[in-house]
Amino acid sequence: FRETQMVDFSFQRNFGALLPPDATLLHAYKCANDVPGKGLREGVLFVTDRYLCHSSSVFGDAINSVIPFSAIVQLKKTNTAIVIPNAIRVKTRDRKYWFRTLRNRGETFREILKVLPDKSVVNYDDDIDDAARDIFQLEPTDHILEMHPGSWHHDPGNHAGPRIPGFTDGKILFSTNHLM
Repeated sequence: FRETQMVDFSFQRNFGALLPPDATLLHAYKCANDVPGKGLREGVLFVTDRYLCHSSSVFGDAINSVIPFSAIVQLKKTNTAIVIPNAIRVKTRDRKYWFRTLRNRGETFREILKVLPDKSVVNYDDDIDDAARDIFQLEPTDHILEMHPGSWHHDPGNHAGPRIPGFTDGKILFSTNHLM
């Protein structure tokens, strides 16, 4: 067992022998992998410090996929059935992977982005991240790493007119260069 990481027995059982001993598990997300010839395979996407790993087992037919970050040539948010924004496509030199049915695609994408060494493979034609990039006029090299719900207090101060103090709900963004 790896001693320096979050403990996940499913990860250890499926990938312990396939990865180097110093590979560190960071996150796990339930999702389906669109496996060629087998269809959607519900399972778990594991994000480590150097690999994406997906494990699924249907009626004893186990499929474990290991994707080194160094092999990724494109990372992109995509949709399921054209309109449902719950999928991420990972393209390597040899194959395309579609991880679908993600409950929080944005969070999963940002967590992968945090550890992906080559940010030039990221395709940013999507929803909220694009809107935030435009609003805050982020440079192409400034990547959104985290997004959390938040609110801020408005103090009316010495402004003319009836300004009411209160709170406004919104998003708190952390990027590689900013806190917004």
